[in-house]
Amino acid sequence: MNFQTLSRRSLFLRENNMSEETKPARRQYRRTTERRQEILVAVVQLLSDPDSTGVTTKDIARYLGLADGALYRHFSGKAEILQELIGFCDDSFERMFDEINAEAEVTMVTRAMVKARALLLFAEANCGLTRLLTGEALSSEGQQVREAMLACLEKAEKALCSSLQLAVVQREVPNSEDPAVRARLIMSYVQGRWARFVASGFEEKPTADWPQAQAVLFGGLLAS
Repeated sequence: MNFQTLSRRSLFLRENNMSEETKPARRQYRRTTERRQEILVAVVQLLSDPDSTGVTTKDIARYLGLADGALYRHFSGKAEILQELIGFCDDSFERMFDEINAEAEVTMVTRAMVKARALLLFAEANCGLTRLLTGEALSSEGQQVREAMLACLEKAEKALCSSLQLAVVQREVPNSEDPAVRARLIMSYVQGRWARFVASGFEEKPTADWPQAQAVLFGGLLAS
């Protein structure tokens, strides 16, 4: 799953859904939208540098060859840029989970496993975004940005919990199973793998040793 590919696709859809306007207005819309996308992609690329710990507006402007003030024509500040990227992560997770939930003849436990692995694969495909997901690039940001990331992670955990709850309802697993506790455990593992990925300079892949981890995280459920 690639950030730039998805961004261009969403940009294409937005342009095609526009109402009929004058050509100059359409060109201006495209220029503004494309510049916003360039800024977002630039931030992700900067955060993808193994030696990076965060970015400033000056870093972004320098990377794009723009004056510092040019960024403020498109975003109110770095916080808005980061919130949009967090929103992208949130939307991506939701799309991934919707696709998994739409699969027919798949047990709920299997869906939970696939969701967990999808979160790991997302990180592998999006190094810069993983630096956001771990919170490393947010240490100096305000409460609103950190709360947006926390909400994104909580939604991902709830998606895991939902599949596990349905597994109990459908008697795939014993009634003694606590879906919320299991989901927290799984999400803690996912976040730990994300953190190791960042700490290793993106060398230690999140999905490394997944078969063994899966056996521990979902221990007893597959054999039920």
